[in-house]
Amino acid sequence: MSLRVRLLIGLLWHLLPGWAHSTFLVGRVGAKVEMPCQYPPPRAPVPHLYVYWQIRISEGDVTAAAVVDGRVDEKFQHGGYRGRAWLDPIKLSEGDFTLHLSNVSRQDEGTYLCVVMSGTFPVVLLHNCTVQLRVVAEFTVPTVTTNMTHGGEVTLVCNSYGGSHKPRVWWRNSVDGSLLGSGRLNTEKHKDYVNVTSIVTVNVTQSLNITCTVENPQGNVTSLPYFLDIPPLNEYYAEGRSHVSEAVIGATLPLLVLALLAVGLCLARKPLCVWRAGPKGNKEGTELPLQGRYPEEI
Repeated sequence: MSLRVRLLIGLLWHLLPGWAHSTFLVGRVGAKVEMPCQYPPPRAPVPHLYVYWQIRISEGDVTAAAVVDGRVDEKFQHGGYRGRAWLDPIKLSEGDFTLHLSNVSRQDEGTYLCVVMSGTFPVVLLHNCTVQLRVVAEFTVPTVTTNMTHGGEVTLVCNSYGGSHKPRVWWRNSVDGSLLGSGRLNTEKHKDYVNVTSIVTVNVTQSLNITCTVENPQGNVTSLPYFLDIPPLNEYYAEGRSHVSEAVIGATLPLLVLALLAVGLCLARKPLCVWRAGPKGNKEGTELPLQGRYPEEI
């Protein structure tokens, strides 16, 4: 960065309170933010453009991102922003110099200055604006999942992340507002934020709408109602009977088929397929229906 550019940016910092257009943004720890800096496509060719995003910290003025001679240049970028802050090179010709910042931390809070200049001699200031970024650590809207177990017991799992402390978590029946309990709480501590998981097991006999609420200093956050559908008991019995019927049919059908085949084979061989009625209850010499003789007896 040339001495002339440094002097110009330093002058802009002193003129900011009453001059530059300012935008206020709130970012969440661990999330992404986009700081707008837009200007109609400049008259100067893109290769002659210089864009600097700077923030004033205890070390002085540091560069979060830069465009030099129309190209994104990491040479001037402060190490704390390298790999996290960037401008879209495709949109430079459209006058879009938005700063994209990922994995936001508390140290990113402050006032950012966007300066757009033409590099042709003399240096011409085309546009400047500021973005005031406030960083908060608050939990995200919880998500609820379930794991059905035997006997009507249901395990509910609530997940949320991004807070700054170990919160309280409670479960409710969203229909009547009754508490289902607080469950077992697990927290995972990161550098600037906390992830939280709450697990509760309840015994339910009918369908419910369930919500999970996580405590937040800026305002508690509640999940969308999760509909837990519990089929009536008679459906389970009907299903059981259906399985039994299927098993019986599956076992008896082959036997029935074999019996029919045997009868058919017997009828096809009538001369040899004969049987006698027993002598009990029958007069001697009287033949009963379906009684026959073997060929050697004729």
